[in-house]
Amino acid sequence: MGGQVYRGSCFPDLVGTYFYGDYSAQDVWAFEYANGVANNNRQVLNNIGAITAIHADALGELYVVTHNGVVRRLVVP
Repeated sequence: MGGQVYRGSCFPDLVGTYFYGDYSAQDVWAFEYANGVANNNRQVLNNIGAITAIHADALGELYVVTHNGVVRRLVVP
């Protein structure tokens, strides 16, 4: 499923990174997009539940919603 570009301030090195989810595998993936090319595509979280949405709050921090209604703030190790 689609995702969001990180625009928050908690993780400055991730600003501009696109995060997206895999409903079936229950993983969150991310990549950087520059000059028309997706770079550094990688799995950042695994087995967090069937992801239905990724949205940003007013400060640009990201939240993941799972099929069973759980909302989690996205914190990347």
